[in-house]
Amino acid sequence: MLSVVLSLALRALWTFDAGAHVWATPAASNGRVYVGTAMGDLYALDERTGQKIWEAALGANPNAFYGYPRGIVGGIATQYDVVYAASGSCVAAGFDAYTGHEIWRARVCSIARYDDVYAAPVIVDGLMLIGINMIDDKPTDRGREIALDAASGKMHWIFHPQRYDGTGTGISTRPAVDAVAGLAFIGTGNPTPMNDPPPGRDPGSDSIIAFDPKTGVERWSFGPVHPHDAQDLDMFASPNLFTVNGRDVVGDINKDGTYYALDALTGRLIWKTSIPFSGYVVAVGTPAQGDGMLFVPLYGPTGITPLHARGALVALEQSSGRERWRYRGDGMYEAPVFAGGIVYVTETNGRLVALDARSGKLLARIHVGGTLIGHGAAIDGNVIFVAHNTEVTAYQTTR
Repeated sequence: MLSVVLSLALRALWTFDAGAHVWATPAASNGRVYVGTAMGDLYALDERTGQKIWEAALGANPNAFYGYPRGIVGGIATQYDVVYAASGSCVAAGFDAYTGHEIWRARVCSIARYDDVYAAPVIVDGLMLIGINMIDDKPTDRGREIALDAASGKMHWIFHPQRYDGTGTGISTRPAVDAVAGLAFIGTGNPTPMNDPPPGRDPGSDSIIAFDPKTGVERWSFGPVHPHDAQDLDMFASPNLFTVNGRDVVGDINKDGTYYALDALTGRLIWKTSIPFSGYVVAVGTPAQGDGMLFVPLYGPTGITPLHARGALVALEQSSGRERWRYRGDGMYEAPVFAGGIVYVTETNGRLVALDARSGKLLARIHVGGTLIGHGAAIDGNVIFVAHNTEVTAYQTTR
């Protein structure tokens, strides 16, 4: 394995082959790692060895418009010894984390209406929150956030963010939740059909929206940031929550590279920053945050495959949106992760990069293989888990 080590060592511990493409971010909890595949298979692995402990199947939508069937694409949630997953097959389920015993299973959307589950679920106040999107921006359904009872899978509420006649406004992101304030936040997508949306501003689309996670009732909406959007300029990343001068802030990045920071209680704009970049780029990975900064990945395709891409990781100050530093590399599609003063980010050509969070200095770079266009890596202590093609590899980090 080719690696370039500067001042941080990344040592491979184990690799697990799931037998199908892994887009979802692995989830590590209580000594286990949970992995979902494009075919809808869910695996529980021993975190130390990578050995399979149990597996389950949620099925997949066979529609391969995005290159693979739509199985468990977003990720997995864990809470109270229960593992929760949702698939593009429009099935969600809860499993015993230790035995894999299925606790419940529920149908949450419709394949016939091109519904898709791209976002990872979130568990809050006994509810499982899931975003519903549409494949290929088909004008067949309305995007929505739904809540299931986490103990039984029974539908609890449905929230449609759009406020216009028409379809679309899919939700591709997992919500950020402020349990103290009793608020959850989502970013929404464009109206459909993408190239010919309904006339008007299409309120609720391309927006940041706050809602009550217990009831699904909207509290405020900011947007649309692109009224009558015919260019697919979604809020494709999950929101960030942080504090600036004692004020609770929610922020989100639009595909066009503009970051919006809003008062979390009112939705009023505090600052916005349009990240400059020469040529076409999109911001699709959820920014990481730490040390008072936001770390925004940028992806700019330049060829016929994701391997031919350029990009950067840009550090913005949370207080002002001012750019602190930028690392220029190949395309960065996935969400970075922050831990211990280091930010880890993947490049589409198959490399994992580690950078000093305060300076942007390159600490390590290692080739893990595959084309990295999933949801991103996960970290637990000093072990980072990277999904690449059909495999997941665990790396130990040491300085």
